[in-house]
Amino acid sequence: MPTIHTHGIRIYYELHGPAGAPVLVLNNGILMNAAASWAPQTPAFAESYRVLQYDCRGQGLSDHPEGPYSMARHADDLAALLDALDVKRAHILGISYGGEVSQAFALRYHHRVESLILADTVSEVGPELRLVVEGWKAAALSGDPDLFYLVTAPWNFSPAFMASHAALLDAARQRYCTLDLPAVARLCDAFLGVDFTSQLHELDLPTCVIVGECDLLKGPRYADILHAAVRGSQLHVLAGAGHAATWEAPDEFNRIVLKFLAAQTERGLSRNAGLGVSLQAMSDDALIIRRAEPGDLEDVGRFGALLLRAHHDFDRLRFMAPRANTEEGYAWFLGTQLDREDVVVLVAERAGSIVGYVYAGVEPQSWKELREEAGFIHDVYVDEEARGAGVANALVDAAARWLADRGVPRIVLWTASQNEAAERLFTKLGFRHTMSEMTREVLMNDGDPESRSSP
Repeated sequence: MPTIHTHGIRIYYELHGPAGAPVLVLNNGILMNAAASWAPQTPAFAESYRVLQYDCRGQGLSDHPEGPYSMARHADDLAALLDALDVKRAHILGISYGGEVSQAFALRYHHRVESLILADTVSEVGPELRLVVEGWKAAALSGDPDLFYLVTAPWNFSPAFMASHAALLDAARQRYCTLDLPAVARLCDAFLGVDFTSQLHELDLPTCVIVGECDLLKGPRYADILHAAVRGSQLHVLAGAGHAATWEAPDEFNRIVLKFLAAQTERGLSRNAGLGVSLQAMSDDALIIRRAEPGDLEDVGRFGALLLRAHHDFDRLRFMAPRANTEEGYAWFLGTQLDREDVVVLVAERAGSIVGYVYAGVEPQSWKELREEAGFIHDVYVDEEARGAGVANALVDAAARWLADRGVPRIVLWTASQNEAAERLFTKLGFRHTMSEMTREVLMNDGDPESRSSP
């Protein structure tokens, strides 16, 4: 039985499909298991993807430890599973409870997510849903599997499906006798802590939201909340399907998922977290373009300080003079930009090391500059050892895609007139000269303009 050990427990997993294919992770609903619950999906998905199915803690063949569970702990367990399997990035799909795990993972490990598929799930728990799940928890704590089935089944399936699938419901009732009900109660507690809506604006990821039209538990109202919160997301409603959409409408569910995944590859989004960048090969290591995170700021601050010093060397009178704490200052400044919606800081990562960054943003109409709203690329820097391998191209392309997705009609940048290498790069990438900055120093009484330059 394939398992990995992490955080003191065993996690059971299965792999299906070609070994070299993009990885698609399937996160279970609360009462599902990896061994059987994805039967309508696995054959279809495994034709083109390396499908990773697993049981989270408290489920199926994974361990069911005592103590509280949480979505954050599930996300960390999944990250450890991916580490153990040497999977750097993956498409993440989750239904119901698995959708909430998927959101937690995307928020904590954004740079490891290719795309996000959220089915019949929620980003917050309304009062009516809280009452339902409190009832599930109480039934689980009673230790009576038959009572637990009676309390939960009407919420999981549509009336039409229940009427036409008596044998499947009988099998489900028998399976409930094998559930670890105390563990199910702990899973219910973890669900009741879900509160992601206010954070979802942080997800700059291709996202597909799917919901059954007749889902009584986590239905279209919750799907609308998700769709509105995740910028650029798709929304698909499965006609006539209840909460268990993977079973009630498997063909349509599979079609939507596969079409969505294929679109990411066609747009060049595979391996770059929605930034629209084609990967470059540098030596034997892949280049990843992703959003900067707090842990990247030391490297980015160092690069920003090198950029500042290079510009100061070009023109000591025009550009800011370096200071003793320039690295820390630049890191602090870019750290203040990470959570802004109108700017983006992207890094280029190779073999676990940051080798470059770009800082870009959307700026409003300016009468002073005689221009309409535009995107600006403020900084681009690549480590000397990584130059000549397309890193700058990838960073600028990523920033341009991010800006284009926000509807800006053009992108503006400034570069020092003495920086011939940068001029060649930006011309190659389609930028043209539109303005020439001219500078004149104001002379001090002693006639020395340099006396005004640096502290």
